[in-house]
Amino acid sequence: MIMKKSILKSMSVIVILSIVISCFLIGFAMYTQFYDGMKNEVRKEAAYVEEAMNAVSENNYVDYLKKLDRKLRNTRFTLIEKDGTVVYDSREDFKNMENHGKRPEVIDALKNGSGEAVRFSETLKEQNFYYALMLQNGKIMRVATTTHSVFVTMKNMIPAVVIILIIVMLLAVIMANYETEKLVKPINELDLEHPLENEVYDELSPLLKRIYRQNQLIATQINEIRHKQGELSVITENMKEGLLVLDNRERIISINNTVMNLFNIEKKEYANVHILSLIRNNTIYNAIQDCLNGNVAEAVIQIEDKDFSIIGSPVITDGELRGVIILVIDVTEKYKNEKMRKEFSANVSHELKTPLMSISGYAELIKSNMVKAQDIPDFAGRIYNEAQRLSNLVEDIIRLSQLDEEEMVMQFEDIDLFEIAEEVCKQLANYAKNANVELKVMGEKVIMPGVRQIMKEVIYNLCDNSIKYNVPKGSVTINVYNKEGSDYIEVTDTGIGIPESERERIFERFYRVDKSHSKETGGTGLGLSIVKHGVLMHHGKITVSDVETGGTHIVLCFNNRDIEYN
Repeated sequence: MIMKKSILKSMSVIVILSIVISCFLIGFAMYTQFYDGMKNEVRKEAAYVEEAMNAVSENNYVDYLKKLDRKLRNTRFTLIEKDGTVVYDSREDFKNMENHGKRPEVIDALKNGSGEAVRFSETLKEQNFYYALMLQNGKIMRVATTTHSVFVTMKNMIPAVVIILIIVMLLAVIMANYETEKLVKPINELDLEHPLENEVYDELSPLLKRIYRQNQLIATQINEIRHKQGELSVITENMKEGLLVLDNRERIISINNTVMNLFNIEKKEYANVHILSLIRNNTIYNAIQDCLNGNVAEAVIQIEDKDFSIIGSPVITDGELRGVIILVIDVTEKYKNEKMRKEFSANVSHELKTPLMSISGYAELIKSNMVKAQDIPDFAGRIYNEAQRLSNLVEDIIRLSQLDEEEMVMQFEDIDLFEIAEEVCKQLANYAKNANVELKVMGEKVIMPGVRQIMKEVIYNLCDNSIKYNVPKGSVTINVYNKEGSDYIEVTDTGIGIPESERERIFERFYRVDKSHSKETGGTGLGLSIVKHGVLMHHGKITVSDVETGGTHIVLCFNNRDIEYN
C-alpha cells in the first residue's frame, strides 16, 4: 500500500508540475507576443500619423491630432518643439506639462529620427510605451499607449486556462491512479519463496530472476560467513597484538592468546566472564570505563620491562553502546626509537651550538675592535675552522639521514676494495703526516658488489678516526683480502685503544671514547655511525678488538655475492 501511494504521489506530482510549467511557459510566450504586437501597432500608427502630418500645414498639426484622438481613444498623441516644449497633448493640458527635452525617446528622435521608451507615467499614473518620430520641420510627434492592455488580454484568458488546467490535472491523477494499480497488483501477489513460478508481466521477470539468484547467493554467503568467522577466530588467536572484546556489562565476548599470555591467564573459554575475574589492572579497567562512557581511551602500561599501548574504542550501533574493543600493542621498540631520536636531537643541538657560539664570539670581538690588528688573521682562522666543523657536521647529518631513510639509490656494481683503500690512503696522506702517523695499505685486489662512494666513506672514516686518536710516531694499517669466499677490510692502529665496556657504543651518534680531547681532535662524532650504516647496507659485519701491543683492530667482513646488480 505504501509503495502504491508513493508511486501515485510521484506520478501525480510529475504530471502537475509538467502542466504548471507548460502553462507558465505558454503564458510567458503569449505575453511576449502580445507585448511585441502592441509595440509594433504603436510604431505603425506613429508612421501613418507622421506621413499624414508631413502632408498637412504646420498650422493644422493640432487640429489633425485632435481629430485623430477622437477616433483612436486608446492612443495618446503629443506634439513637442525642438527645445522640448510641449505644444499639444491629447490626455493632459499641455500648458501645465514640464519640458520633454530630456525624455529618452525625444532625445533619440532628435538624434536618430526615432526613439522609444517604456516607463511609468507620473502624469497618467500607469506604465506606458512611448514612440517618438521627428517630423520634416524638426518637431517631435510622440505616440503612446498603456501596457495595461496586454495584462487585460492575459487576464481575460485566465478563467479558461484555469478550467482547462483543472480538467487536465484531474484526468492526469485518474490516469496515474489507474496505471499505479495496474503496476502494483502483480507485485503484491508475488510468491518470493518460489519467484520463478509467478505469472507477471515481462518487465518483472528480470527482478524475479534476480531474487532467485539472491536467494541462492544468501545461502552461499551464510556458509562463507561461518567460514570467515572461523578464519577470524584463527587470526585473532594468533595475532601479535592483544585483542579484548567486552559487552556493555564488562563481560568478555572475545579474548585472544596474546592477552592471556601477557597476564598469565589460563587458556580456555571465557565467554560471558566479567573482566575483573581475569585482569586486575587499574589502567586497563579505567580505559574500559572511559569507553563505556562513549570515549576513545589511550594509555600505556609496563609489563616485564616492556611498554604496551592500550587503545580502547566504544562499539556504538544505532546510537546505543553495545560494548568495548581493547587493543594491546607492544610499543617497546617505538619508545626506544623515540628516546634515541630525542637524544639525537639534543646532541645535534649541542654540536651545532658549540661552533656557532665560537663563530659568534670571535666575530663579536673583531666587530667591537677588541682584537689587535696582528691577531685578526688568527681569529679569522678560528672562525674558518669552526665554520668547516659546522659544515662537516651538517654534511654528516644529511648523509646519515639519507642512510637511515634509505633515500640513496643503491647502484651496486663491481668495486675494487684494494683500489679504494689506496685512494683513501692518498687522500689522508698529508693529514697522517701532520699527525706524525704512518699510513699504509697492504693486501690484494678484491672485487665485490657494492656502492663505491659509500664504501669509500666507510674506509675513510675508519682511517680518519685511527689517525685522529693515534699517538705520535704511531701507525695505521689497512689490509684488504679474501678468505674462504668472504671479503675483508682490516684497519689496525697503534692508538689509545677502546675500552671493552665502550665498544658497543662507539657506533652511536655523537659518542666519543676520549671526551676530554673531543674538541681538540675535531670531527663530528658521526663518522663511525656512517661506517655502521654503510657496512649494514652491504650486508657486512663489524668486529672491534684490542691489539696486544696497544691500539685498536677493526675488521669488516662482507659475504654478499648474492646481491643483485642494478
